[in-house]
Amino acid sequence: MTKKRLSYDIGTEYLPTGDGFEEEMFKEDKKDDNQARREYTKALYKMLENNLTKKQKCYIILYYKDRLTVNEIAEKFGVDKSTVSRTINRGRKRIVGNAGRAAMSRLFSKN
Repeated sequence: MTKKRLSYDIGTEYLPTGDGFEEEMFKEDKKDDNQARREYTKALYKMLENNLTKKQKCYIILYYKDRLTVNEIAEKFGVDKSTVSRTINRGRKRIVGNAGRAAMSRLFSKN
């Protein structure tokens, strides 16, 4: 037995209508910029802490915060530069994936 799929025409009842679609879906909080930036930074650090391996955290902090190059990090740890590059890229992908899931959850839980 095949499950009937929801058609996009029928599914439109779930979407906001009119010119206010973007406003409805992407409402800005009424917080000042500094408060929003502090909360964003805190959330990002929490994601770094909870979602990355020790090696990923270390390389990412050295790369972004301390502004070391991939070559400098590789020399410091005695590994190949491709290892450092791959580790940073995997960490970024992990953060982006988790940030996307958290953002979607937050977006739809405000209702």
